[in-house]
Amino acid sequence: MKKLSAMFFTVLAVSIFLLGFDSVQKNEVSLAKAADPDIIKGVEKVLATVHELKDVLEKSPKDSKKIHKLGKKISEQWDVIEKKVEKKYPEAYVDIEKSLYPLIGFSKEEDPSVEKLQELIKQVDKKLERFKKHLG
Repeated sequence: MKKLSAMFFTVLAVSIFLLGFDSVQKNEVSLAKAADPDIIKGVEKVLATVHELKDVLEKSPKDSKKIHKLGKKISEQWDVIEKKVEKKYPEAYVDIEKSLYPLIGFSKEEDPSVEKLQELIKQVDKKLERFKKHLG
């Protein structure tokens, strides 16, 4: 009977230890996946420039030089964080780029389509805001 009790307590102690160890591992994994502050700042910069482009389209839709300049700026800002986003958040990366690259491409056209750009801005804004919220 003493052997059975000792074995029971040993199994119980090992089980408790393993459960505790598992929760420590899970915490380490969640910390490893914690949002990179560079990504958060980069997303905020891209969003600010997207909003700036939106304002230009509303106030000066014929100012193609400004539209080109802002499209280029969005591209450069995204380039800074692109690889990190692709590596850490591959699904979000693909989703964002489905709208972001067309936005950049249309902004570079000689005579950019205001309607098309406005639609893409809505999509990009929504996706980046959702991604930013996901990052915390």
